[in-house]
Amino acid sequence: MDFAQSALTLFTLIAMVVTFFVALIPFIPGPTILWAISLLYAILTGFQEVTWVSMILISLLALLALTSSFWLPLLGMNGSDMSCSSAVGTLVGGLAGTFLIPIPILGTLLGAIGGAVVLEVIRARSMNTAVKAGVFALDTYLKGMFIEAGINLAIIGIFYASIIV
Repeated sequence: MDFAQSALTLFTLIAMVVTFFVALIPFIPGPTILWAISLLYAILTGFQEVTWVSMILISLLALLALTSSFWLPLLGMNGSDMSCSSAVGTLVGGLAGTFLIPIPILGTLLGAIGGAVVLEVIRARSMNTAVKAGVFALDTYLKGMFIEAGINLAIIGIFYASIIV
């Protein structure tokens, strides 16, 4: 490995680590950024170190992480007896909270909980059901963050394994 390739590899790994931490801020597409960094590195090195197989795995993981905010509430909804409006409220409220309360993570979390609670109060007219929806939103949000962080680590791991093998 010559100096230029070593420098490229080091820069890429640093960019991936920085992306991992920046992606903890809601609505920063960490998996997409990691995927783009991996693809750019693979193209620049002629897919010699990061192979097509590695890129396919990284792409599938990125797709899984990017869609988690859609499928995770639906999976959790079945086990918690929550309505579809809780899932919609969580998603819409989280998005609104991100922009209306511009404090990273906190705004999204409060918006998600608020959205689920408001829609459940409108739907069920029960504060007990609305509180359960808020807990559901909190649980779903935290699980989503952990899933995305885990997938981001897996993407970095696959990339790293590709370049050292």
